[in-house]
Amino acid sequence: MTEVADEVLDAPAALAEFNPVQKGLAELRHELAGVQFDVTTTAGDKAARAARAKCVTIRTSAKKVYEGWNAPMLEKQRAMRALVTTITAEVEKIELPIDAQIKAEEQRRAEIKAAKEAAELARQQAIQERLDHIRDFATSAAGLSSAKIAAMRETLAEFPLTTELYEHRAGEAMQLHAEVVAKLDQMHAAALAQEQEAARLAAERAELERQRQEQEAAAQRQREAEAAQLAKERAELEEQQRQLQAARDEENARQEAARAEQARKDAEAAAALKRQQDEIDRQRREFEAQQEAARRAEQEKEEAAAREQQEKEAAARAEAERAERARQEEAARRERENFEKVGPGATAIAHAVAESFDVDVQVAVAWLKEFDAASVEQITE
Repeated sequence: MTEVADEVLDAPAALAEFNPVQKGLAELRHELAGVQFDVTTTAGDKAARAARAKCVTIRTSAKKVYEGWNAPMLEKQRAMRALVTTITAEVEKIELPIDAQIKAEEQRRAEIKAAKEAAELARQQAIQERLDHIRDFATSAAGLSSAKIAAMRETLAEFPLTTELYEHRAGEAMQLHAEVVAKLDQMHAAALAQEQEAARLAAERAELERQRQEQEAAAQRQREAEAAQLAKERAELEEQQRQLQAARDEENARQEAARAEQARKDAEAAAALKRQQDEIDRQRREFEAQQEAARRAEQEKEEAAAREQQEKEAAARAEAERAERARQEEAARRERENFEKVGPGATAIAHAVAESFDVDVQVAVAWLKEFDAASVEQITE
């Protein structure tokens, strides 16, 4: 204990200043404790007031002695507080530069760690971007021509798949590359089939148009020939009108019938042409519907593949987390077994015993020296 603390603890037994007061208190207690005064009489009232004056004297004397004793103690406390403040300031002059060095080193290590983590994140992001670039080929090829899809496949086939670029995910990159190449092959085959079908339909439409034009040309030639024939016949009939009125009437009737027949033929040709045009329009609508159905089926297939990939990645993360927890639990179990086998060490045991029984460490060490393990084993048995 410090010198000041020793003085404070020993003060109650060493305050000789209070001896006269304590002696007067003892006499006062012996003389006046429990005394009843007849204050209704002059003598009794006077005696009671005198007794009270003695009590006031003892009480005020005790206060004066305390104030005389306490004044130097307060001064010493002020001096000690000033000394503590000075010592603290002097220690901080030494401590703060050391603390600044420690904090600077901690900051440097934190910055190095942050830089490493940032570099690792950038590395992982670069790998993921390369994988996403490969995956984007399948998405970007949707709706393109077979020639463009083939060009994209050739470009993708030249992608380098090295461990320098993909590191631990090189296997994943190779698998993804193969899947996307296969996907482009399927898309190329589908696009080529669609283009061939479109070309076939275009050829059919062109052939139908050619046939329509030929039919129109044939009908026009027929009309012209018939018109020439009618003109010739009209000239002949005009020449014969003077002679054969009856023949002229018959010829006119024949010509009217011929015109009616030609009108019928023209109507049939127009109806046939309209049927051909309607059939072309129907085939076009069917082809467009087939293309839309194929596009929707491809989109649904891609979405299902994406969901399956996400589920696989989630399962892989869950498995990694489970393995990490198992590893930590196993490490904790081994650490506990090692602790139980080796023990905490003599110093830790001594401190634990001292803290448990609230004694000094040296006392705990003395107890441990007297410790008899054999007797404990007999008790436990």
